[in-house]
Amino acid sequence: MQKKINVIFFFNGLRGYKIYKHIKKNKIVNRTKIFLAKKNLISKLNSLEGTKIIQTLDDPEVVNYLKKFDLAILGGFPYIFKERHLKLIKYGIINCHAGVLPKYRGGSPLNWQIINNEKYFGISTLLVNKKIDGGDIIKEKKFILKKKYKIMDLHKIVNEEFPFLVEKSIFKLINKKKLKKQKNTRSFFKQRSNEDSFLDFKNKKYIEIFNFVRALQKPYPKPYFFFQNKKVSISKIKKIQLKLTPGEILKKNKCYLIGCKDSGIQVS
Repeated sequence: MQKKINVIFFFNGLRGYKIYKHIKKNKIVNRTKIFLAKKNLISKLNSLEGTKIIQTLDDPEVVNYLKKFDLAILGGFPYIFKERHLKLIKYGIINCHAGVLPKYRGGSPLNWQIINNEKYFGISTLLVNKKIDGGDIIKEKKFILKKKYKIMDLHKIVNEEFPFLVEKSIFKLINKKKLKKQKNTRSFFKQRSNEDSFLDFKNKKYIEIFNFVRALQKPYPKPYFFFQNKKVSISKIKKIQLKLTPGEILKKNKCYLIGCKDSGIQVS
């Protein structure tokens, strides 16, 4: 990169914060500006100097900075950029997406990669265009998805790796290196909600339940089921030898013994 550029950061959580701190510490860019999304904002970010909390991308100050600055970086940002925003900034907008593309476009990509029993999980930087997660891929990286990993292990890994991937992405964009086109943009996973955490033991095998539970722990709504009209949240499971009818639930002390499609499990 022949010159340092001016960069806008849009984020509301730790992913964007770590990217910003890395870029700032290593003096990769010239000037920076931070816009924080009010939606789901982590309170510790309120103390960052020179930031503005926004509820819409049509805020006049946002539009003004998009016109004046060279590049924007999104790190866990919940608001959707429209085509009118994309035309304003010189080099475009980099989105930091915690999923393998094009398969894991959409919301909750880390959760879905665990739930779907993938051997690897990945992160990507891509140029924002008018299609959600459909832009050209700038850089990408994959990691082994170990069985011992829970959802927060994945978050920790990607939050440590994204700053370095973004640094490489900035240099690649500014130097006009060729980007990777997404061949298939039909695959799309929805953002998970509390209702999606309901667990139907009768129709799932042990490995499906195992992945479901490790994918949905704090800060996400934990998996749950109902026993005698009471909602029960799940933190841990283990396979047991007891044979039960799929969907059958027995309570034993503080635990539950449950039948799934191919085995019995103990839930706590």
